[in-house]
Amino acid sequence: MLVSFSVRNFRCFRDEAILDLRAPRRSAIGATPWDGNIQTVAGIYGANASGKTTLFRAIDTMADQVRDSYRMSLVSSEPYAFDRNSLERPTEFSATFLAEDGACYAYGFSTMNGRVVEEWAERYTTARRTMLFERKGLAVKFGAALTGPNRAVQKTMRDTNLYLSAAAAAGHDALAPVYGWFLNQLHPFAALGFDSVLSHVVTTLASDAERRNRVAAILGRAELGLQGLEIDVRELTETERAQFQRAAEMMRTLTGQDLTRDLPTESYRVFGAHVSGGQHYKLPLEDESDGTRAMLCHAFAIDEALRSGATVVFDEIDASLHPLLVRALVQTFQDQELNPRQAQLVFTTHDVSLMEAGYRDGSQLGRDEVWITEKDSAGASSLVALADYGPRDRENLARRYMSGRFGGIPVQISLVDPVLV
Repeated sequence: MLVSFSVRNFRCFRDEAILDLRAPRRSAIGATPWDGNIQTVAGIYGANASGKTTLFRAIDTMADQVRDSYRMSLVSSEPYAFDRNSLERPTEFSATFLAEDGACYAYGFSTMNGRVVEEWAERYTTARRTMLFERKGLAVKFGAALTGPNRAVQKTMRDTNLYLSAAAAAGHDALAPVYGWFLNQLHPFAALGFDSVLSHVVTTLASDAERRNRVAAILGRAELGLQGLEIDVRELTETERAQFQRAAEMMRTLTGQDLTRDLPTESYRVFGAHVSGGQHYKLPLEDESDGTRAMLCHAFAIDEALRSGATVVFDEIDASLHPLLVRALVQTFQDQELNPRQAQLVFTTHDVSLMEAGYRDGSQLGRDEVWITEKDSAGASSLVALADYGPRDRENLARRYMSGRFGGIPVQISLVDPVLV
């Protein structure tokens, strides 16, 4: 469960941007599922190029570096480019979260020029912090509460990888909940790039019939015309296996990443099951609409999050999806019965109908669930909670937002030169 996330000096975020899901914000660190202290939904609005996707990329980049920096011996920083001082400062990431062991942790790091500058981890069993470790360069200070192979891990650590990533590779049990949250409980998902994860979705569903049925049920309730999913499996030919082997060896040469142990032995083809005129038909997944294939990937991610209480982060959640489907997704995460583990949905969107008080059953997003990105005249983005503007409880948020009351909308200009019309 994500409590808060912050980023500084990353792409268009020159200054610190904080997404704080506590209610009220900056309240006590700890929480338990559905105790009212942490929001399950956060919708992020803003004009094009205002920083919405950059915030998503910041979350994704932090997770990637935790998972892969030891194996790849690589960390990256992308400082704000329009300020010379920023180019000489590190990029900073931090997150506070409830891990699978039920404890609350805070973890963060900063990087610059391909090196780790600082890194730290804390645990909160009360309101007071317990320091686990603090790192500056290659020097690491350990707290008394962190037991295990601390120094042995430090010897394997390099300035090009995170201590947490090295600890995971060494099987450091005391830090497993911290690493495990990034690995298992945080799922960034670029909705516009759903095709990039489609093969993973298909492979997983092919080997897990129970999950395939759950995902198919979600698709069925979305009224896409699908009655279910069917998957045909066949063994790869020797020629196909040899092609995968060559590709894996090329990848190892280029990146050092060894994929030869995980080469596929089977291929899968997914069909949507349809009924027309009382007859059953199978339509190849590649012939389904973009909206149906996008919803398949959405349903896969949502099923995973709801079952584990994870935090799923969607960039452009409304891409290829009808507004009513987006509304249903949001409503699912807000419903305690449908979401008993208090999984969280964080998403970027332009769909103002979610805030519209006069739309169907009213506004789906409350004022504490809306955030706005905006870019200043220097090109630096900021992230602001809509609640900071002090809207009234019954105020029509969509109308106020579109009128510019909360910022985060394009400047009204003409896109076409009248001379050319």
